[in-house]
Amino acid sequence: AHCARCPILREVVRPMLAGLLPVLLDNMVYASADYMAMEQSQVDNNNAEERDEQQDVRPRGLQEGEETKDRDFGSSGTARRAATASLESMASAFCHTDVLPVLLPLVQHKLQSDNWHAQESAVLALGVVAHGCLQGLVQFLPDVLGLLLRLLGA
Repeated sequence: AHCARCPILREVVRPMLAGLLPVLLDNMVYASADYMAMEQSQVDNNNAEERDEQQDVRPRGLQEGEETKDRDFGSSGTARRAATASLESMASAFCHTDVLPVLLPLVQHKLQSDNWHAQESAVLALGVVAHGCLQGLVQFLPDVLGLLLRLLGA
């Protein structure tokens, strides 16, 4: 978030994006700490085989009309939440020409993985950067949608 408000910080961080973005994406994969941070009811209520209703898939803590930037991804203290918040900040602070060339090949690789944790982190990353990088992401939508549709068929 600080980079978005300070042009000098953006210029300091810009050369580090190629190393920083892969680390953030790797830390967005569910880890045991994320499961331990969940409420027990989330773990006990495994309803993966049931069809989701629209209210079920709305991000937790996001109320109607609330902007994503108003959420505190880091409140639970997990690396996943911190990485998600950081990626969102990077996508907003930097032009899509800086973020997408590094991030999209990594996302594509994770979407093609057999590991559902990797796939889920890639889908999360796409959602997180979509707002800040939408203009640049449009040209990649046919490929991204093809990968996502493949996951639905799996």
